[in-house]
Amino acid sequence: MNVRCTRCRAVYSLEDVLFGGGADFKPLPPSIQVECGRCAYLFEAPVPGKGARSSNPKVTPVPRPEAPRHPSNDKIARILKPRRPGDAEGGAVEHHVRAPVLQRGAADERASEFERAERLRQKRTRLGLGAAGAVALIIALILVAPALKKKLTGGLPAEAKSKVEKARARVLLDDQVSLGEAVRLFHEAARLAPGEAQPEADFAYAAVLLSEAHREQAERLEASERTDTDRLAKLQADKPEAWEQKSASLANHIARAAADREPHRQEAQRLIREAHAAANAALEEEPDELSVQRAQALYWAVVDAEKGVHFLDLARLKAPRDPLTLYVRAAAALAGARSREKDDKALSALAEVQQADPRFLRALYDSAAISAERQQVGAARHALQQLLRANPQHERAQALLASLPSMP
Repeated sequence: MNVRCTRCRAVYSLEDVLFGGGADFKPLPPSIQVECGRCAYLFEAPVPGKGARSSNPKVTPVPRPEAPRHPSNDKIARILKPRRPGDAEGGAVEHHVRAPVLQRGAADERASEFERAERLRQKRTRLGLGAAGAVALIIALILVAPALKKKLTGGLPAEAKSKVEKARARVLLDDQVSLGEAVRLFHEAARLAPGEAQPEADFAYAAVLLSEAHREQAERLEASERTDTDRLAKLQADKPEAWEQKSASLANHIARAAADREPHRQEAQRLIREAHAAANAALEEEPDELSVQRAQALYWAVVDAEKGVHFLDLARLKAPRDPLTLYVRAAAALAGARSREKDDKALSALAEVQQADPRFLRALYDSAAISAERQQVGAARHALQQLLRANPQHERAQALLASLPSMP
């Protein structure tokens, strides 16, 4: 509602005040007294809804004693009086009337600048949070991607997976040729799947088995060389009939054994170094992988059995009936200085391996070797014959069977 001062004709709006509403709203009288903010004149105005709704209501002036006016006040009043057509001092009035509007515009501009700055700050905050979230998402994807890839695709390309399966079948056969092929296939699979721990770890496991096979061959040739050397010394001392020919034959046999022994010894050293490097590389890539823990356990079983206990325990927790993991216990017992107690532990572990997977011929061969060392010729012969039926190409089983004394 608009009301107009009857003295200076200034117009005011009372709608915002009188129609506030809400719980605190109280009934108003039909009219209220209004004091003009320009000329300080007091007059009555009807309350909206209580009286007439005309935009120019009739108002009844309230008598009010006027203070004596100073001559300068009249001049100020003329300057501040609203501009009407025909006013001589309109320019000055326009200037003074517009000044408050310009001030309000500056305040609005400052408020707008503050709002823009606040929006800019919020935008930068959102961008910063978005960038941080993107970085966190990238890191999460980097960490989760290998596990997700392994879950969805088996972790290996098809060609690498095929080579791994073929290599594992070769490992079960246990002869040197098959183990050599397994090492080669695992190496090719690792090259086809860079960053994958499994083929690296399987390579290390097979390399340790092959290294031990070469080491055993070297030790057997060395033992044969020592035996022939003792026989040669006895012939030369006793000088029986035709001892010169027998001595020459033994000397040639000793020389061949020495020549054959050295390549086996060097190959065993090379393979164990490569197995160590591959096992460590796999450990850095995926330390919780079963094949990694198994490879570490087997490497340390033949190098330093105490250091491999931790990895063996972890592997057994993951796969307590895995034959390759069970074999590590036997390998640890067979490494280093031999004793009857250690051989008993090895035989117990080898029996578990054979129950878990009879195809793993290394367990059958090691059982036969222990029986042969204990002079249990019948048990050793039976185990070796069973092994050779499964794999006639097992050269170490052939050599061990040929070294057994003849049965009466």
